[in-house]
Amino acid sequence: MEGIGTPSGAPQVPETQEEKIAKITTQLKTYAEQHKLRGLEGRIQRGLDPAAMLAVKETRDKLDKVAAILGADMKDVESVTDQLHVGAIWALADKLAAGTDPNIQTWIVAAEVTTFGKEKETDLSDQEFLKDLKRIDSLLTDAVQDPNGFATRARENLITSSKEQFELDDDVPVSGLDSGFLAMAVNGHKAGIVKDKAGLLFVGANELNYESLGLRAEVKEDRGRQVTFYVDEEGNDVVKKLYPGFAIVLNGDLEVAKKLARSGMRKAESDRLFRGVSGASQIKEE
Repeated sequence: MEGIGTPSGAPQVPETQEEKIAKITTQLKTYAEQHKLRGLEGRIQRGLDPAAMLAVKETRDKLDKVAAILGADMKDVESVTDQLHVGAIWALADKLAAGTDPNIQTWIVAAEVTTFGKEKETDLSDQEFLKDLKRIDSLLTDAVQDPNGFATRARENLITSSKEQFELDDDVPVSGLDSGFLAMAVNGHKAGIVKDKAGLLFVGANELNYESLGLRAEVKEDRGRQVTFYVDEEGNDVVKKLYPGFAIVLNGDLEVAKKLARSGMRKAESDRLFRGVSGASQIKEE
């Protein structure tokens, strides 16, 4: 259908860089609000991840095609992606490693596209973001042409390359890559730290014990939302709680990040022991 006031056959005016960035930012914000995913619009500075690819129309359209051929349901793919985006990566590690569930396969395809051939992890300019978007678009085109083959290779890459994507600092896995948490979880770790070049430390686990830090909790407005911060004696923001299992150490203090990560490890171990006891009790009762 012709646009109102547009002569038939008139060439379309190409989108400017600013218009495209604004459009994508709006799509990210809208999806984030619908799915309660905080800060998704920040992917403009870091490049699209699986959740962001579902939010942006041009990448979503290709993922829809991949999912259809793999036998996935996009509502379920969205649900899995939402869970993984907010920390469930640790709880779903076994399924991710197996890579047989169609919904997980679709996510693994998107995760592979997130990182494969990526030149820069953070602080992308608008021009760098759009260049990275072309990389993503090209890989998704490959995935559409052979979803099963792409998913198989993506899972193999996930397993074989994962050990190189993090190192242990004392007993805590630490990575400088976007895919660091996934690599840690697939290798059996229950918590870890991802650091970016800006000095921020992201701590992830199934659940973190924020009170273990000994800092004062303060609820403040942050980008129009009420967010819990943990502050030191001088009132400086040290940790920003995004979800029960995901936080940012704002001052770059690795020891604070490691302490928080260890709290996640302890919680995972106590949950494992509890499940074992509960399972044993059920067996005895039966």
